[in-house]
Amino acid sequence: MSSGIRQASSIVMMRLQLCAARPWMERRPTDPNALCFVRGSHNGGTNENCIMNRGRIIVILTAAVMVSVVLVLQTHRTMVSKSGPVEEQLETGAKESATGAADQAAISAPSSQTSETSETSVRAESRSEWQIVEQLLAQPRHRPLMREVPQLSPETERKLIVLYHQIRAPSDKCHIIRMLAFGGASAAAATLINAVTNEYAGARLPDQDYAIVAYIPELLGVLARKEAVALEFLLKASRPEFWEQFDQPKWEGVVESPDVCVMVAGCLRGLGKSGRIEAVELIEYYRDHPDATIFRGGDGAVICQFIGSVVDAAFTISIVSERGLETVMDEVFYDPERTMREFTKWRDGPGLEWKKWSSAVREAAWRDRQGVGKPSTE
Repeated sequence: MSSGIRQASSIVMMRLQLCAARPWMERRPTDPNALCFVRGSHNGGTNENCIMNRGRIIVILTAAVMVSVVLVLQTHRTMVSKSGPVEEQLETGAKESATGAADQAAISAPSSQTSETSETSVRAESRSEWQIVEQLLAQPRHRPLMREVPQLSPETERKLIVLYHQIRAPSDKCHIIRMLAFGGASAAAATLINAVTNEYAGARLPDQDYAIVAYIPELLGVLARKEAVALEFLLKASRPEFWEQFDQPKWEGVVESPDVCVMVAGCLRGLGKSGRIEAVELIEYYRDHPDATIFRGGDGAVICQFIGSVVDAAFTISIVSERGLETVMDEVFYDPERTMREFTKWRDGPGLEWKKWSSAVREAAWRDRQGVGKPSTE
């Protein structure tokens, strides 16, 4: 993690400047979430104490931003460089595929020239689709682009899911995850939903694996364009209360991380990619109910917040609507630096009102926490 922070230091100041409008991710992947969060009591104090407390909060926010940047860069680096075990599994899968094709050909002879041509065409098309998948899996340093992944047939989707389950580490199957999101259907959606709710429950994951898991909800947004199960999940999981029923994976090396808000943030950004009206409605709900973006414990103490991620989602909705999802995924979100530039341009233009909203909500949250402006109870 220390090496990741050193690599991220050159852009931390830029990130801090943007934090008022949105701690950006992805990074994402992307950006597993803006991890700006604070803890403590709601007691008031002297002006000096308020200033000291605010200083502590700024330190926490700064550290959280650095954590978020590390997740972004770690996810990007991981998706570019990792997929080792896939090659071994792929070789076995290719042999099985070839054997299966040969067995199928030997089962029966076509009854006519027309049926022979038809069956040959179907088998050739199937082989072509799987060959594309094989070629993408065989390039560990190239993350599959959305435009490179064909719409997967049920058989190819099934084979990819089988391959997915044969590999344990998320960072070793990130190519499979992307292809399931870009070309899969309901079975792919169910697999990815299980990945973020049950597959890694309670596990302590190294940073590269944690970053991949935290990015999966964003990829579910691609599936949510047409798969109802993905959309329904993201809508429910975009509320922090949803995650209280699950034992979330932990980031190895981080004593305490706001996993609930990390996952909520990913779901919000995923909804932004979906292009669905339900996504717009949820973002507008959070805009009109800013208190709902701050997750508190039973004692009222702030656990974490996802104010910046609501702005992330608004930005995503805007740019996807303007340029199309495939272009955005392949040309903008594929490159964290370009994403940052595009966001900055949007924030100071069409997204200016969201910047003001974010700043006002953060300020109100801080005042509420410190008791600033409230009548003294002494």
